[in-house]
Amino acid sequence: MDSPQVTDFLTAISEAEKLTKKHDYKTALKRYESLFNENPLNEKICLGYVCCQLATGETSKALSTCTFLLQNIKEATFTGRAQASLILDDRKQALHDVESALIHEQRNNQLYFLAAVIHYKAGFIGHVFQNLRAAIQNGFEWIDDDPPDILVQRVLAPNEFTDLEQIYLDVLDEIHAGHQQGQNRWFFINMPIFDFLSVSGTEQKSQTENLIHRLVPNEKTKFIKQGYQILESILRDFARSKTDAHFGLEAEKQFQSGNFPDLARLLLGLLLHHLKQFSAYFGLTPELIDQSQLQTLILYLPYTIAVDLLLLYSFSEPKDQPAEMKKKIDRNILSGLMAACLDNFYKSVDLYRGTTKSPPS
Repeated sequence: MDSPQVTDFLTAISEAEKLTKKHDYKTALKRYESLFNENPLNEKICLGYVCCQLATGETSKALSTCTFLLQNIKEATFTGRAQASLILDDRKQALHDVESALIHEQRNNQLYFLAAVIHYKAGFIGHVFQNLRAAIQNGFEWIDDDPPDILVQRVLAPNEFTDLEQIYLDVLDEIHAGHQQGQNRWFFINMPIFDFLSVSGTEQKSQTENLIHRLVPNEKTKFIKQGYQILESILRDFARSKTDAHFGLEAEKQFQSGNFPDLARLLLGLLLHHLKQFSAYFGLTPELIDQSQLQTLILYLPYTIAVDLLLLYSFSEPKDQPAEMKKKIDRNILSGLMAACLDNFYKSVDLYRGTTKSPPS
């Protein structure tokens, strides 16, 4: 028989958990704070406390609590460590720990969902689909303001958050309706580009800002105002490089003559060529990239890289593009968007390269 103290302790944890399920995070925060002060080395309490801190906007305190967990709870589970590292934006450690959890710990829908979020951050979108499928098949349901939703709001940028939601909806459609193609994610990636190509004048300027913000949110103004000069400088650097000189010279030629559709085709080809070289960073293979149609390939790439490729494809004026979308676009706008695509692609590759040197098992 448990002692009165143990019973009271378990009751207090149960009450705090019930409050989080009701989304009463302010009250739950007070309960968890008291529990944490008395039992700081309890992983369950620590993670509950972090969730409430995130939900109530106490982000800096949540980061401190995660650091405390990693440094002081020596017996913490791989799952707990993975969640703490994810919140601290240590992608490499989070990926290592969640992979260990999937091997050594009991798998459940919460672990599968956590694995999906971590793989999303690491750039392994194929694994995101797999883990979301397993989570849903084991009873997971994504509910607004539940603890998993609070976690995703913290660790993903707004467009990434929505993108992951679309993948979740695609998996739901696959399981319940038998749909094999990810239509929700495809439309989410494609619609801003479609909107841009469908408008003109001041509306197009607004859509330009929207697209550039998706790719380079912290440098949007620079690419809008100096896009032509930035793209010219990038192409010049390619022309002077040892590995891409032939491409650079041809791209410069098309740029100087104002032949932006052919320039877009050259840039798209270059990025796909380099994507094959970096394929392991995304859990892909060169053969898969060669054999896949662009629409299929895009569904298995990180969000902004997918936008890069689809935007360049759209600028190349493909045969399947509606006639009303093949309109003359200001060269400064085109230059800014193409430069943003190149800048984002290579910075993104560097980011995912730093997460892992090989795909997860």
